[in-house]
Amino acid sequence: KIIIMHEGRFIAEGSLDELRERYGSVEVLEMTLDGCIQEEKLASIEGAHVVRCDGTTGNVQIISKNIAAILPAIMDILKSEGLVLKRIECRSMSLDDLFISMTGVSLND
Repeated sequence: KIIIMHEGRFIAEGSLDELRERYGSVEVLEMTLDGCIQEEKLASIEGAHVVRCDGTTGNVQIISKNIAAILPAIMDILKSEGLVLKRIECRSMSLDDLFISMTGVSLND
């Protein structure tokens, strides 16, 4: 059983799988681009929940319930912006990813 607290306040409890399902996101897509993109463009895709873009490194992270369903829209946006995809990785949401999606901060912050 996991209990998530932030700044002394109880936020949620359950197993990692229960929390993933309850909070609607189970997959993480991480990409590296050859430039930067406005977070709003990717966040406008239906099903893209938490979107983070680092303009310095070109690293992008998107959390979604179904990455395969939103990937075509992501690729269309990258193409329209003239950005080249240098790296892409899809994985299951970790406890740190879940905490960030619920609180907006990393476990290490």
